[in-house]
Amino acid sequence: MSDSKIIPNFKTALMTKFTAVDGVGSHNTFYTAIQGRLYEGRAQGTDYPYSVYEIIDQTPDKTFSDDYRNLLIQFSHYSDDRYDSSECDLINAYCNDLFDECAAFSITGATLLWMRLTTSPGAKPEMDTKPDGTESGWVAFTDFEADVKMT
Repeated sequence: MSDSKIIPNFKTALMTKFTAVDGVGSHNTFYTAIQGRLYEGRAQGTDYPYSVYEIIDQTPDKTFSDDYRNLLIQFSHYSDDRYDSSECDLINAYCNDLFDECAAFSITGATLLWMRLTTSPGAKPEMDTKPDGTESGWVAFTDFEADVKMT
């Protein structure tokens, strides 16, 4: 697979895992907690709670016979509860449960070798003011590292 395809294909696979339903038609707890509101890069004018993800880095790693990409993915989780971080912390935990050491992750033209949580410091007060003048709530950042073998 060419370098131009790995990131789009990885993003598609990530969203497929996020939106998947189980055998009885239920979504995972991360999807349910943010009501399906996971966006790439940024979200504007959306309801709370929501999450955003982005690929922070892509590092090639080649051997004599194999071609790998090491990816750094960051999720940012937002809650508008101004006084209590528990909703944001719970969303963060559900994201970690879904993607840390996940196995069922199919990428077109590549194989996910592993995806693991690298940092997840917990919720912090968001330092913004909403358009209506009220203070914002909480934000939590989670970083994952993924190793992908190109096929």
